Amino acid sequence: MQPHWAELFGIAAAAASLYAAYAKTIIPLRGAAIAANCLAIIYSFSHGTYPTLMLNLTLLPVNVWRLRAMLNLIRDLDTAIKSDLNADWLLPYTRPKKFNAGDIMMERGEYATAHSISSQAKPRSRRSANPLAREPCSVRLACSPQMVGEP
Repeated sequence: MQPHWAELFGIAAAAASLYAAYAKTIIPLRGAAIAANCLAIIYSFSHGTYPTLMLNLTLLPVNVWRLRAMLNLIRDLDTAIKSDLNADWLLPYTRPKKFNAGDIMMERGEYATAHSISSQAKPRSRRSANPLAREPCSVRLACSPQMVGEP
């Protein structure tokens, strides 16, 4: 391949990488990353920069795998919306977390950083009798549950 064409592939790979960094949602990001990997593979092979070639050959299947997982998640979400409200389809995308009885999961005023589903416990809220009181409020667990969620 002539050096002029190889440079065009390199510029296109850089443009796709910049778009991937700019993308605000994951599907366009992965698509741009896959395009950037393919273009960078051509560029690296034509210039003989084998470390960059190996990097992009490694990243290409990772990006394809992650894009496919995201598309499967969207498909599963669409199926769940059209069916009953069972959240079992969400379990492969979560990880378990163990709590002991009496553990405080979240204090009042904390930002939620995870979504949790209890498989065994009944969480109970500890509040003051006055609903307008500014006392701390926390969620305590009545027993030791197995929780799953996405942090």
